[in-house]
Amino acid sequence: MSYSHFTLDERIILLQLLKKQYSLRSISDILGRNASSISRELSRNTVNGSYNPYVATSLAY
Repeated sequence: MSYSHFTLDERIILLQLLKKQYSLRSISDILGRNASSISRELSRNTVNGSYNPYVATSLAY
């Protein structure tokens, strides 16, 4: 089973969609990712209630 890290572009889109209050299911459909992957990304990279795509990308590599 193969997997890939979220790209910075995907993380920025994720943040924009979260700010527009899209559901995780809608975000997963737009990004072409599984909803559980979106949830996992947010749980791993949300600090003090805030998701930062730049910090998340720097921590991923």
